[in-house]
Amino acid sequence: MQSEVELVLTWASNRRRVFGFMIDMSLMFAALIIVVIVGTIAGINLSISMFLLPLWLLLRDVFTNRSIGKRMLGLYIVKAEDRAAPSKGALVLRNVLLILGPIELLSLVVQKEGRRLGDLAAKTIVVSYEDRPRKLRNTKKRLLLLASGVVVFFVITVGGTMLFLGNSGAFDAAKQASKQDEQVVARVGEVTGFGLFPSSGSIETSNGEGKASFRFKVKGTKGSVHVISSLHKSNKGKWEVDILRISE
Repeated sequence: MQSEVELVLTWASNRRRVFGFMIDMSLMFAALIIVVIVGTIAGINLSISMFLLPLWLLLRDVFTNRSIGKRMLGLYIVKAEDRAAPSKGALVLRNVLLILGPIELLSLVVQKEGRRLGDLAAKTIVVSYEDRPRKLRNTKKRLLLLASGVVVFFVITVGGTMLFLGNSGAFDAAKQASKQDEQVVARVGEVTGFGLFPSSGSIETSNGEGKASFRFKVKGTKGSVHVISSLHKSNKGKWEVDILRISE
């Protein structure tokens, strides 16, 4: 008969808790970028997306008593008095105080058992099973965590850059110029739309002046082409197009 292994709860290390929080935030930003991209494609007003971050922070532990980052690292939130599962209200309360930012981080370091102010208010503590660190050293799990981190970083970096370029005033000026360019209109007919984001581009600004360049798709009634555009902006001025040509 296989004997049962007794698992002992221990205080979770600050390093693992911070790493778990970073995983949660990375996933949140990746999800936010996906929502914005899908919403932009569907033409949906995304002003409500500004509330996703505080809502995520408040509710990230509620549905399964621990967030995705905590689950990946084997962390659990329990009542400080008896190690039982806390109420939903307590899980929300402990996250409300994250608005204190650096003060919460400092309290995590100086408080006994690593209990930040949110834990003290909700009467909770974050723990882990003592055998969990050994499991995390498993090569497959390490590779999975690494691959997940790379994917999330790629989505955040590339998606964030494309969102910034695609919603910039410089890109708007380039798109408007392409609608009036004779060569573009001759190739595509009446311009009906553009690619969701520029396929490549850059923006540099300093002291109100700037330079920008883009390569983007222009769609029309007769077809589509890729256009290359360079722009500049004088101090406190508008973006002006210097070069706009069809990319062969």
